[in-house]
Amino acid sequence: SPSRPNEPAVVDSLLMQELQESKTRNEKLESLNSALLQRSAQLENESKERRRERDELLNKITHLELEKRMAVMEAEHATKAMEEKAASLAEMQMEIDMVSKASVKAQRRAAKDE
Repeated sequence: SPSRPNEPAVVDSLLMQELQESKTRNEKLESLNSALLQRSAQLENESKERRRERDELLNKITHLELEKRMAVMEAEHATKAMEEKAASLAEMQMEIDMVSKASVKAQRRAAKDE
């Protein structure tokens, strides 16, 4: 309208200001988005690393459990072998004692007969 010759200039100025604010907001959002993408990639890498560490530890646990089972079996085997040797030695000792007693008796009889 003729009474407001500056009105289009004011509208243009407001539109330019709004456009500039939109650009600034857009840049800020793009910057935040970029930071979030970086953080997401970092977390993904850390997650992969944790999974790798967990898998390594699970493998180690499995290996140690196997080693423990083998050690227990070896200990049981050694214990059984020792028990068998102890029984065998006890049997030998009994035989030695019997032979010794028989020998002593035989010597006494021989001494009496003399």
